[in-house]
Amino acid sequence: MTTHKAIREALEAGPTEGPWISQQGQNQMVNPGTTIHHGRGWGVYSDADEHGPDGADAAFIAACNPAAIRALLADLDAKTAEVERETAGRREAQEQLYAARERHTAEVKKLQAEIGRLQALRPVAMTEWQQLDAARLNSEEFTGLYWLAMKYGEVAVGEYEWRQGWNPHGFNLIDGGRVGASEVTHTIPFVKPALPHGIAQKERDHDC
Repeated sequence: MTTHKAIREALEAGPTEGPWISQQGQNQMVNPGTTIHHGRGWGVYSDADEHGPDGADAAFIAACNPAAIRALLADLDAKTAEVERETAGRREAQEQLYAARERHTAEVKKLQAEIGRLQALRPVAMTEWQQLDAARLNSEEFTGLYWLAMKYGEVAVGEYEWRQGWNPHGFNLIDGGRVGASEVTHTIPFVKPALPHGIAQKERDHDC
């Protein structure tokens, strides 16, 4: 099978450049497809009357002259180079996409770790807050400290204490002062946030 390599080597060997011609007719009594060197070029002769379609072979051989083959190979080389450039571009874009995805994955993991750390610092989940109403005040025994969510968005920590008077229900705040129960919308038992691992270990070692 003729390959591109064989064609290139044949061209590098220096074939006659041409012109190449094909002639048909009874006065040219040679075998169909026979190539005859003129000195200046190649003539491809075929007796169409006796040999039928062999004239097409002669025309085809003449059309495949060195200049035409060089042009075809140059066009092929150009298209091959273009494909290689596009392939390299796609490969680079794919590598950039993979790198971006890795960075995104790392950022997501980092954010998830930060969310976990912050959630660990919260006293309790927000869904555990309980509304403070008259029914709870009259039926529930409040002991210990509570997180207090108040009407205007403030959050404080206080301990319930009933006092004689017109507004007996209230909480004594740990930073001083007192807030009436009517100012508190929700409560939840106060839980001290857990210390980071290294600090917690030092605290335990100190206690020992």
